[in-house]
Amino acid sequence: MKKLAGKKKHYEKGAVLIIVLFMISGLAVVSVELNRNVLLDHAFSITMEAGLASKPLLKSGESIAAYFLVRDFQKEKNEPGQESLQSLQNRLCEWVEAYSDRLKKWNLQVEVEDENSRFPLRALFPAYKSEKLRAEYHAGMLENMIVALLVAHGYEGGENAAKVCARHYVEQLLAWGGEKVLTDEAARWYKERTPAYYPPLRAPENISELLLVYWPDVEQELARKVMLGSEEAPGLLDNCSLWSIGPININTMKTVVGWGLCSTLNQAWNFMAELEKGRAAQGEWLRPGWYADIFAAHAVLAPPANVLGEQSRWFRIRVLADRGSVQNYSEVVGWMNKTRMTWVSRTVL
Repeated sequence: MKKLAGKKKHYEKGAVLIIVLFMISGLAVVSVELNRNVLLDHAFSITMEAGLASKPLLKSGESIAAYFLVRDFQKEKNEPGQESLQSLQNRLCEWVEAYSDRLKKWNLQVEVEDENSRFPLRALFPAYKSEKLRAEYHAGMLENMIVALLVAHGYEGGENAAKVCARHYVEQLLAWGGEKVLTDEAARWYKERTPAYYPPLRAPENISELLLVYWPDVEQELARKVMLGSEEAPGLLDNCSLWSIGPININTMKTVVGWGLCSTLNQAWNFMAELEKGRAAQGEWLRPGWYADIFAAHAVLAPPANVLGEQSRWFRIRVLADRGSVQNYSEVVGWMNKTRMTWVSRTVL
């Protein structure tokens, strides 16, 4: 009997030990979970605090750029011609750095892009009959740009076939915006999409609309490269503006846009290589008409004054508020006059 009683006590002690171990394990799990929740709450609070703090900083960066551009536009310049965008950007950076030095924990970066360096999509859709010829010129430019992009992204059909493909796309883009009649074939294609959609019959309001346009001649993968770009070459979307109506500023004109001024690919490659070299050689100030000899040397016909100019009114400002692990970004587009900058688009990430 004593042996049985001893065994019973031994078993009871073992059971108690097991129960205690289970309780300790449970408490450990609960403790880990509580610690995890506390850490997550802390991380969320830091992110939220940083997000709230960055909003006025982003606005400040935009305001600094706007004030700088307007004041710079108001000043009487002793130098003839136009200041290069790089020189203007360098002076703006000095302003921003002086402002950033006063901030605790934050670093502010501001970048200016000339919106008039891009191809003005709105110019394809004239509001008045008097703008019809200008719209036709821009349609031809866009065709040439697409031809160059097709070949740059590996199109193997040859230059003449690429011109046909580019012309078809521009025609469908004009139909998308209501400038041309939509064909039955294109209407069926839109209807067969999943989900189905239909051209809005107005100028694009979002740059991504260019991806939705019917383009029967080109495989989808190549079409996306032409629109979005790849490692081999840039894309059309990054070289177009929804906002600017022109003229394109030749002092800042993007390479792809410059290709649109040329009727053949060899002419386009050589002309833009020479133009960019000549633009860089001008230094901080670009004298009026510095490009005339380059146009003549490559037999490129100078476009009308309402297509190509030497000044800009539209700008795109990018602002980055950096706090190490937290970064916030804004991009605004606006036009400028002698007294203020008016924003027409703002994106915050």
